[in-house]
Parts: sequence; structure tokens; C-alpha cells
Amino acid sequence: MTYPTDRDALAAALMTIRPYTAEDVRIVHIKNTLELTRLMVSKGCLGEMEGQRNLEIGHEDPSLEFDQKGNLISPFARKG
Repeated sequence: MTYPTDRDALAAALMTIRPYTAEDVRIVHIKNTLELTRLMVSKGCLGEMEGQRNLEIGHEDPSLEFDQKGNLISPFARKG
């Protein structure tokens, strides 16, 4: 399936899962799967990540942002 925008594709994907809240949905945004040094994860992923010795958890806002056309603005573009 294809969708005209990232917002539409994400909304369709979320419709396929059980009822959820922002605190329990698990979304991971990976800039490059060949370099897994920095990930943006939703709050629902944090429970499993806390306490991992090889991870540093930042306190950045993981909110997804979309441009006027409905396409995802990469958090990696915003944060360098």
C-alpha cells in the first residue's frame, strides 16, 4: 500500500494496532540502520531501554513534526 503523505501512512499504520495511548505506543525512528548510534523512540519504548548499560537516554521531545504537505520532518535534520 502507498499513501500520499507520511502523515497518512503513519495514521494508517496506527489504525492496524489495538487501542493505544501516547504513553504505550512503540515507535522508533532510525536515521540509518547501518549506524545505530542514535535513535528517537516513543515513550512506550523507554521502559525496556532504561537500565541498559550501553544506552544513554536523552530527554528530547520525541514528538513527530510534519511539514505543510504532511511529510515527516526528520528529528535528525533538526538536531544535527
